[in-house]
Amino acid sequence: MRWVHIMKQGEYYETGVTSAFHTILSKYDATTQPRPLVIDIGMNIGWFSLYSRAHGHDVAAFEPNKVMFLRVCESLRYNNWTDDNSVSLWNYGLGAQAGIFNMTTGKNPGGSSFLEDRLAKKFRKTMQVSVATLDSVAARENWLNRRVSLLKVDVEGFENFVFEGGKTLIYNGNIDHIFMENSINNTTVVGEMIDLLYDAGYRVNEIRTVNGDPYHEDWWNTFNPMLEDRAKGKKEESDQVRFLSKATCNILWQHKKMIST
Repeated sequence: MRWVHIMKQGEYYETGVTSAFHTILSKYDATTQPRPLVIDIGMNIGWFSLYSRAHGHDVAAFEPNKVMFLRVCESLRYNNWTDDNSVSLWNYGLGAQAGIFNMTTGKNPGGSSFLEDRLAKKFRKTMQVSVATLDSVAARENWLNRRVSLLKVDVEGFENFVFEGGKTLIYNGNIDHIFMENSINNTTVVGEMIDLLYDAGYRVNEIRTVNGDPYHEDWWNTFNPMLEDRAKGKKEESDQVRFLSKATCNILWQHKKMIST
């Protein structure tokens, strides 16, 4: 599907997500030094990493699947982006703690997950991959002193673990936007994950489909008041949390400092 869309149509199938990336990244002056940074967690074949680099941003990307990782290395070479230090790649996953994890792959390589039951049993294959924490990499790469224009997290149901392992960076406040896929079907886990992001200063800006099209747009403005109520101790299950635990969607968060400006 990815090959047909890119080679035949000239764009990735997640056209709405690409459009959202363009809207966000185009707001930055990419001639500044250091350039704004995009962190791509769950790089897949690298469409959004390369798209961000094409917008003049530096990119740091993570992909534990060696096959997908190789595709990105090839794309960087074809675009002559291997020698300017603008794109940094890590061939491991991110989670709440470091270690060696079993990653399950299936018929769709883009659906590889650390959660085995998310893939059809007859297509399952397992590979062992290294996992680090986002905070450990952020400290080593000095991202706590770097403006991050966009953090993208798409890790097939493992998003809450990525955020748990990246609390220092997320609470630091220098990430302007977070674009995440949510496909977690546990209301408690979903609630705790969005509580963490809200407490760190992020506000729900948009809800989009998997392809990135606007999704229940008339309901967007109810999410932040709901999260504010939860922050005040009203943790009872809400319609919004139930919705997020049933519908796979993309959520665009914006730091409150960006809203005020």
